[in-house]
Amino acid sequence: MPRQIPIDCLNKIFEYLDEAALYSCLLVNRLWCETSVQILWTNIQNYNTVIAYLPNESKEILSKNEIIISSSTSNPPLFNCTTFIKSLSMCEIIENIFRIFQPTILQGFNYDKKMIVAREIFKMFMNQISLKKFDFLDFDVWFHKLDHYSISTYLSDLPFPTYPGAIDCLKNLSDLECVANSCSELFSQLSHTCQNLQSLKIYLKSEISNGLLNLISVQ
Repeated sequence: MPRQIPIDCLNKIFEYLDEAALYSCLLVNRLWCETSVQILWTNIQNYNTVIAYLPNESKEILSKNEIIISSSTSNPPLFNCTTFIKSLSMCEIIENIFRIFQPTILQGFNYDKKMIVAREIFKMFMNQISLKKFDFLDFDVWFHKLDHYSISTYLSDLPFPTYPGAIDCLKNLSDLECVANSCSELFSQLSHTCQNLQSLKIYLKSEISNGLLNLISVQ
């Protein structure tokens, strides 16, 4: 009977594989699949999958607000992929929520409903993951202007540092990218939790907010 490669060795080997190779490894056996998934899902791979992993409580909230999510598969997933996420981009999340629900915009999928989805996703993240890298850049810095709202508007309406589990999720954050004048209150909230940043990249579009000064001072 062939000997199984120790999991630590497998992890080290898989870290050097590209994405295509990792997807091939998913098909070998359960151990290789789990190891590959953990590396692939360091960053979000599929936003429909993220929405599918929302807890039942969140799905009920979406349903009460007439936000319909489709079930992409009838079989239960082998792993909760969202627990492996280490890196998040606020703009990327908002943009993908927009894209997923774009067909229903004419039927009333407005800003408020978009934020309901975003809040439930971030509640899940804060409760399930340990974040290493995070960015909340403005849309014109990150990619393009998605709509007329700025990142500060989204951050003000999405107080994720106050969600259950946020302290454990954010305490090991080491890499942060942000715009200097983003929501000052959110930076102040982060300063109570994120005190071990190793990399802080700030885009200076205007003055630095007091909240960001507080975050810098506690590092």
